Amino acid sequence: MNRLKRTSVAVAVVGAVALGAVVLLGTVTRGQETPGREPDVWSELQGYVDAGRLSESVVLFLRESGVGEGLVALDDSEVQADAARRRAARGLQENDAMTIMENGKMYAAIKDRVLRAAGDGIVVLEEYPLLPVLLLRFERAEALAALLRQPEVRAVQENRADPPAGTS
Repeated sequence: MNRLKRTSVAVAVVGAVALGAVVLLGTVTRGQETPGREPDVWSELQGYVDAGRLSESVVLFLRESGVGEGLVALDDSEVQADAARRRAARGLQENDAMTIMENGKMYAAIKDRVLRAAGDGIVVLEEYPLLPVLLLRFERAEALAALLRQPEVRAVQENRADPPAGTS
């Protein structure tokens, strides 16, 4: 019986050591890329911060609370080029109501495409139909990263009100 008890204790000790090694290895390698494994989403988001495409505060809120919010600025160069062609065809110097509404339709198509590509984990808080801007809530870091991978997304900035110049 003593021999069986010692064997059981030895197996338990070896198992505990192996489990500790797995936990330690996971802690040491967390956030590092492993060949054949997807890169860490937080590292990817930090790259967007470093490139000036993402406000650090959006990432901090998302990391700390699980939810982030940001204003998404979209590339509207195609919309503006198309509007210039439409104005020229009608002999206009400035956008008229028809041009503004047509721009809005093009913005809606871009927004829909970008949101579909980003997948789940994003909630539209405000769409701004006549502007290349969205106010979004991010419920997953992966969704924010997927959004920023879209070429039409210029930047995601913190949604905050700046005081008028000279009043702070």
